[in-house]
Amino acid sequence: MANLVPVLNPFLLTLFILDTVIIAAGGYIVNDIVDYKADLINKPEKTYIHPSSLTIKKAWLFYFTMVIIGLIVAYYIGNEIGKIHLVTIYPIAVLLLAAYSYALKKMPLAGNLVVAIFCVFVPGIIWFAENEMINQLPSSKTLLVKGTLMAYMVFGFLATMAREIIKDIEDMDGDIQSNYWTLPVIVGPTASKAFAQFFMILLIISYFLWINPFHGFQRTIMIILVAVFMLLPSLYISYQIYKARMKADYSKISSFLKYLMILSLVIFLLIPFI
Repeated sequence: MANLVPVLNPFLLTLFILDTVIIAAGGYIVNDIVDYKADLINKPEKTYIHPSSLTIKKAWLFYFTMVIIGLIVAYYIGNEIGKIHLVTIYPIAVLLLAAYSYALKKMPLAGNLVVAIFCVFVPGIIWFAENEMINQLPSSKTLLVKGTLMAYMVFGFLATMAREIIKDIEDMDGDIQSNYWTLPVIVGPTASKAFAQFFMILLIISYFLWINPFHGFQRTIMIILVAVFMLLPSLYISYQIYKARMKADYSKISSFLKYLMILSLVIFLLIPFI
């Protein structure tokens, strides 16, 4: 198996990560442009678009420049790996993020689903690109790699759904004034908390997927890592959601979920060394 060569060599993988960052950054720019008025209410201290610094016109120019650069990078990667048809994923992703900013995020759960799907997109596309090589590994290694990728993708989706709902509760005041029909605006913060707790419960149950591919001593190590760095923080976050009443409470919970995602990435990257 030493002759196996990944489709994405280190250079192409770096470019792929860069292109993913460009897509995400472009989505943030469009979102900031569309949400300019709501952000002045929800988080005025974090509003980057301002007449004295970055005007809306300059923001659009910066956005389209990034989109063009990202498309060139995507074409180069597709051409190098002999799968030029994959380039179509790039404009689809860009358009979907624009649709999210202009319409989907203003609807209950629709925008949340788009963001969660994008979190699944990165490991998913790597899995798709490297599937042939993964299938040539010994069966035990193939199951381990696919099981680990699946666990991380499920985690990313569920954690993002919980965090996006919490952020919608946090931003409820500005969303009401901007006529955004997010979940908290329609059903209220208490019912929205129940939705967030539902995804947290599913998230906690999904931790079994992280442990399942391992056996023997490696399984013991994974149980310890998942219990200490993922399960316990998740239980704490779920408790904080139950207690939350004020805008500041939801802001802290959103940060906690972000840190949980970082911890999960660290564990994911450590798996090859276990």
